[in-house]
Amino acid sequence: MGFRYFAWYRAQKLGISGFVRNTEDDCVEIAAEGEEESLNEFLEIIKQGPGSAVIKKVSANWLEANGEFSSFRIAY
Repeated sequence: MGFRYFAWYRAQKLGISGFVRNTEDDCVEIAAEGEEESLNEFLEIIKQGPGSAVIKKVSANWLEANGEFSSFRIAY
């Protein structure tokens, strides 16, 4: 399972909205909104990733939610 699909699937299960996408510098960017408890769980899951992923670094910036997202999607 690829990382973006993994993030999408887990976000769906936790009721999180936002997106996941690859960046031009071969990283992955995630924007997520949801309940704080769900977001903390999601962050821990993302740090582990799927078995096929190599996670080198995870950075999180917590911002005030603005209700921008209605679902979680894989962006291209």
